[in-house]
Amino acid sequence: ATPVEAEQANAALAPLDGFETIVAIDVIDPGIVDFELDYDATTGFRLNGTVPKTLGRDGFAAALGAAALPGDVETTFADFTGFERSLSGLGANLELLESFEATGTNAGLRIAAQVIAGLDAGVVKGALSAALGPDVALSVEPASAPPDGAERVNAATGRKQFAYGGVWMNAAEFDPTKAGCTEAARATVEAAPIRFMTGSAELDPVSLATINNIAGIIHLCTRDLGMRVVIGGHTDAQGNDAANYSLSVARARAVRDALAARGINPVRMTAVGYGETEPVADNATEEGRAANRRITFDWPN
Repeated sequence: ATPVEAEQANAALAPLDGFETIVAIDVIDPGIVDFELDYDATTGFRLNGTVPKTLGRDGFAAALGAAALPGDVETTFADFTGFERSLSGLGANLELLESFEATGTNAGLRIAAQVIAGLDAGVVKGALSAALGPDVALSVEPASAPPDGAERVNAATGRKQFAYGGVWMNAAEFDPTKAGCTEAARATVEAAPIRFMTGSAELDPVSLATINNIAGIIHLCTRDLGMRVVIGGHTDAQGNDAANYSLSVARARAVRDALAARGINPVRMTAVGYGETEPVADNATEEGRAANRRITFDWPN
């Protein structure tokens, strides 16, 4: 059945004396892993080749969080350590990827990925490297920018997306009331806060995905006549009060400008700095100060 049984058969025949032996063994499963796994955010997955029997097609799909993996698939008894972890790490980061090509052999896994347009390739590579493990050969490049007005359903998330300013944004789908818009923005920045480079108003590249998600919400929540959003910048209580106020204004404006670059009418956005005047946590602890350094979104009308 496999090379394991072939070795056992040869070992059993080796002690025979007084015979001239000719042994020919056909191995049904030589234990060769050789597959290609492709993904595109518009068209989805495709898996072809020979994969470890311990996972099979269904195991691949479960680890990636995919509904289906079309393609021609065979299985082999062979396996390699850590492979399921790598697939799960890849699946957990699919929302950051426009496409990837993964090739697997007995020697290991190689992945060439393209990040969603508008995201920082270096930041995404760092996240992927940590999730996939050290034994995966990984290369990451930026994807080409989509044309303004393009629409699609993201194959990984199932969410509708639209393009503007060279980036894909998730289309928000809820009733755009003051409460609904405020809650949607709050939940988004709580799940993945908007970060800045230390002591400056320069957006941290790790926050670009959050900016894209916020942009989708604000597109919906400012499209109706009269709807506008107040973008608030907040700091902790460390340092000079006036400097904190200036920094909070600059950070709110940086977010406003990033959203304007994603097609939101600047007239519908007001950037306001609050400095350290509206804390939500105790400034005596690092955790509290981190919570106070934040960007808020509110629809006053």
